[in-house]
Amino acid sequence: MEIVTREQLASHLVEILNPVVRGLVDSSDAVRITAAGRDTVMVSVDVAPEDRGQVIGRQGKTAEALRTIVNAVSSKYKMRALVEVVEG
Repeated sequence: MEIVTREQLASHLVEILNPVVRGLVDSSDAVRITAAGRDTVMVSVDVAPEDRGQVIGRQGKTAEALRTIVNAVSSKYKMRALVEVVEG
């Protein structure tokens, strides 16, 4: 397993989530995904207000799936990452 920095992990998570989230929403141009952090990488998914429900999903199932993807990737490198959905 290659050793990666938190910055590399953050960049990789953005690359993975960007096409997934853009595929979920109607206003794909409004999608902004950022990731940063010291001990824990915080991934912020910023979407248009009308698309927020599509990213969260029924009973939070879609947001939970995004968190599962992020957890799978970050745990591979023995790091921690969290996802938050924000409304821009």
